Amino acid sequence: MTCEVAVLNRLAVALAADSAATFTSFAGGAHQRTYATGANKIFQLTKAAPVGVMLYNTAALQEVPWELVIKSFRDEMGGVRRDSLVDYASALADYIRAHEALFPAAHREKHFKQLAAGAFLRLLDKAITTHPILAQAGPAAALDAEMRLFVDEESHLNAGTALARHFTDADVARAKTDQSAWLAQEIAEYLQGDGQHSHLSPVLDTEVFAELVIESLYRFYWWHFNDQHSGIVVAGYGDRDYLPAYVEIRYYGFLLNRLVADEKSHVTIDHNRDAVIEAFAKKSMVETFMSGVGPEVFSTVSELFRVHASNLLTGLNVAGAPDAQEQLELAQNAFTQAWTRRTWDSHYAPLNSVISGLPPSEMAELAETLVTLESLKEKVTQRTQSVGGPVDVAVITRAEGLVWIKRKHYFRADLNPRYFARQSN
Repeated sequence: MTCEVAVLNRLAVALAADSAATFTSFAGGAHQRTYATGANKIFQLTKAAPVGVMLYNTAALQEVPWELVIKSFRDEMGGVRRDSLVDYASALADYIRAHEALFPAAHREKHFKQLAAGAFLRLLDKAITTHPILAQAGPAAALDAEMRLFVDEESHLNAGTALARHFTDADVARAKTDQSAWLAQEIAEYLQGDGQHSHLSPVLDTEVFAELVIESLYRFYWWHFNDQHSGIVVAGYGDRDYLPAYVEIRYYGFLLNRLVADEKSHVTIDHNRDAVIEAFAKKSMVETFMSGVGPEVFSTVSELFRVHASNLLTGLNVAGAPDAQEQLELAQNAFTQAWTRRTWDSHYAPLNSVISGLPPSEMAELAETLVTLESLKEKVTQRTQSVGGPVDVAVITRAEGLVWIKRKHYFRADLNPRYFARQSN
């Protein structure tokens, strides 16, 4: 996990990120997590333009470290410049999509098979959850009918769900043709060898189920990737951008030859929006700072208002009135709007006006402080600190480009003068 903050106004973008990284491994059938505090999460995306990038959540794209991908992109793109920030974000995706050395076909197919195997287990669990009769041995006819019913339900669900823009119907058809046979064989071997589900082996048509799994993998890829995505925040300026912006993209990985990357948000400073503070990944303390109220307070206040208002109606013997629940709903909505508006007016609006006038140095200090606050909260409230370590801070302006305010190295600067000499060339 991580905490990252971007602060933007009409002068600059300030980026700050902690250094904590979480690694998950499997030992003895159980998840084991280890923590490190030396990860790099802010990079200069291009040598020629004022553009930076932050990464959060997963530090690798299907086992290929993002640090390697970004630095390779930076070196191979050289001095190429682009008109807008969005063009840089698109160029990075195009680079990944076409890079056979970093993501060879065999590597993509290996990960597709892993995803397909996981998708089978996910759908099998869904079948048993939604049709409990499948959970244990019983009459073959009843199990067969229930499995057919589940397959029909999932087929209708797939047919009624549009493909994302990443894929075409031809992609799905090709994947079924090329990948169904081995998956059907894997499904058969799993059912025969697994005592818990062996009773389903006679009633599950492995070829039909394999095609169902592949179809579901394309229709509901975010579910099957199981939150294993990388958050990439590209921030700064294109050549024709006079005010800064950022684009946040979620990279899931490849499904065979198709890269799955979804734009999550795109924020631009303009003549109507003069300042933005945005946090990524862990953000509760940043939201508290911005709104003056912790995120959990909003739901708590709303819940308690409804409880005590309902008790009041009961005490007045009017809870059973025809429009009592409707009036309660209206009162709750009005109350929520009133107190959140007052909080906004007294806290967020003045804060936003101050941020809009901050110089780059103070924007950097603010971004760093917000990450430090989140780290402190994690340190005193969690057994394992998932936010922490040195905070890297960079500022991007249109004129000066990306400037490091704080940056850690895994080596001592005084022992490596040649490194810094190379960087200056």
